[in-house]
Amino acid sequence: MTFSPPQAIKAPDDLDSEGMGEMNDYPSERFLGWIETYDVLKDGPCDLVRVIKAEWQWSDYIRWYPRTKTLKVSTGGWSGHESIMVALQKNILFFPIFWRATVAGGHYTFRLKEIMGCSWRIA
Repeated sequence: MTFSPPQAIKAPDDLDSEGMGEMNDYPSERFLGWIETYDVLKDGPCDLVRVIKAEWQWSDYIRWYPRTKTLKVSTGGWSGHESIMVALQKNILFFPIFWRATVAGGHYTFRLKEIMGCSWRIA
């Protein structure tokens, strides 16, 4: 997989080729830095979550529950996923606004409100 942010996301031009590749590839520092500095107040969390899901090695480890507006993320024990979660924790807004729980084993729960008309079709 290569990181290619949605058109609405303002990301550095050369970030497209630096997401995560195959299973042996880890997230690039630029990709992690992009996550850390993503502005969820300005751009909403939708595109951030979609990009992370697209780059996740096992997409079924990120699940959206629309009825409760809950996002559940599991790292599957892979350190590349843990790096992404650390980048999210360093994001000055994402964790303080949306985080609800962390369970041993790399399981995270977030409560996401509908912001900026997001349809929440996280594929």
